[in-house]
Amino acid sequence: MQQKEQQNDLALHATLAIVGAVKINCPICKAQAEVPADFDVRPFCSARCKKIDLLNWLEGNYSLPRELSAEDLDQLPPEQRDELLENALDATKKQSSH
Repeated sequence: MQQKEQQNDLALHATLAIVGAVKINCPICKAQAEVPADFDVRPFCSARCKKIDLLNWLEGNYSLPRELSAEDLDQLPPEQRDELLENALDATKKQSSH
């Protein structure tokens, strides 16, 4: 087990050296981390923290000073926009079934 973790650490360090590293402060758990520039869950440190953040949005723990417009959604990458719309639709269905 420990050998596998060491291999993963070495792979991560090799990736950081090739791609370039970016220091982040996770907005959810406050962890400081050095991640590849193309880290897919940035600015979060992990997929778990990214999901916690999304859950906070869906539960209404965060709010925007105004409603999102179609232009706001058009500025998002297509996969992020589709995920946001799908999750919003799921949340709406859950609320209407209660």
